[in-house]
Amino acid sequence: MAILKRPGAYERIFKTGRELMGTLSELLKRAGIPALVTGEPPLFDVVFGVSEVRNYRDVVKGDADMMRTFNRLLRERGILKGESKYYISIAHDDADIKFTQDRWESAIKELMKLRKAA
Repeated sequence: MAILKRPGAYERIFKTGRELMGTLSELLKRAGIPALVTGEPPLFDVVFGVSEVRNYRDVVKGDADMMRTFNRLLRERGILKGESKYYISIAHDDADIKFTQDRWESAIKELMKLRKAA
């Protein structure tokens, strides 16, 4: 808790989260994959196959198979993410952000290949 009480801690977490949310949204949009990045900057996720998320029912309407595949592709690329949500930490630095962005780009390319093959 002492770390979070430092000046600028929450601002940094929110800045990191906003940057990552924006990058993920843009990568998915450029790939033509219907998805919505939703949540708050410190805690967010992507829901595939929806254009709007207002509540939990909208989330469960998302493409769960695509989500599982995307999460698996991320784990294969060194992004430790469970089945839901990204958790942003004060410990994430510029190198972590770049690493995540690069892995997302790689995973999305693979996801597109898998969609075309199906």
